[in-house]
Amino acid sequence: MKTTEGDQWLVTLTSQVKNPQEELEYYQKTAGHYEKSLYQMNYSAPDRCMQMLQSYEESSGKQIPRNGKAIDVGAGTGLSGLALKRYGFLGELDALEPSDNMFELAREKKIYSKRYPELLLPDKETSVPSCYYDLVIAIGVFSDRSLTRECMQEVIRMAKSGGAIVVVQDIRFWETLYKPLITELQQQKIVTLERLEFFDDYLASDTGVGYILRKEPFKN
Repeated sequence: MKTTEGDQWLVTLTSQVKNPQEELEYYQKTAGHYEKSLYQMNYSAPDRCMQMLQSYEESSGKQIPRNGKAIDVGAGTGLSGLALKRYGFLGELDALEPSDNMFELAREKKIYSKRYPELLLPDKETSVPSCYYDLVIAIGVFSDRSLTRECMQEVIRMAKSGGAIVVVQDIRFWETLYKPLITELQQQKIVTLERLEFFDDYLASDTGVGYILRKEPFKN
């Protein structure tokens, strides 16, 4: 099978990029063909996320406020934000995205109200307000490289009490890194795990995992 530009982009990302600053520089450099690379690899995470949200609403009877406030963590060029709009979200949608070049492409989609241009780092609070968002989405961003498990508490901080945090990620990081973390957070009564799904077509031939957390009341 012929190697595509997308394959080469992914190999470089996973084999040569080792920390958040290097990843930011890589996205800055490759922003112009980022979406083409993902399309070549049949990237389905944003749509899978919205399907999971819809199934969750139908089975649980709980609703994500369509006119509420949401933030897209690691918004990139806006693919996840677009999927959220297709899902029917009509409210205020903000973005946390440090790459100027990536967000310039997102800005063209005219879906975001405000941008926070910061790197999300372990044990460092961003300028994103606390307990503000009804919905926090982090699609394709949590890994062992840039947005690590130590950043999960900061993402939770952004959500209102009772708000939803929705994550979709590569399954390779689930069993050893994120599953134990979610168990710890539930034991500490910081979040509840409301839904967990696995699917085969996350990116190229990789398996993905998606989960929905609810922030417990009065947790800042």
